[in-house]
Amino acid sequence: MRVRNLKKKLIVSFSSLVLLSGIYSTLSYATTFSGGRGGAAFSAYYDSSVQSYGYTGHYDDARANWNATSSRVNITRTYNTSNTSDKYYIGMDYLY
Repeated sequence: MRVRNLKKKLIVSFSSLVLLSGIYSTLSYATTFSGGRGGAAFSAYYDSSVQSYGYTGHYDDARANWNATSSRVNITRTYNTSNTSDKYYIGMDYLY
């Protein structure tokens, strides 16, 4: 009897998890914003460390993938370090 109840609980839990993950995945949008930024049209500045560690292509691919999510998303690369651009760095830090 206990094994049967445990199986029921596991099935219900798993089914609920699958259902909830389906609901949450449909509520995720690349064009929904909260906080300080009002849209997805902004520029990204890469520090020289991005190129020196070999990550430029990865960053460009990530921008292209985000841009492909919606016509309302437009993340461009800039070579200007203005206050309005997002700045990306690569570094090494060791935890002791």
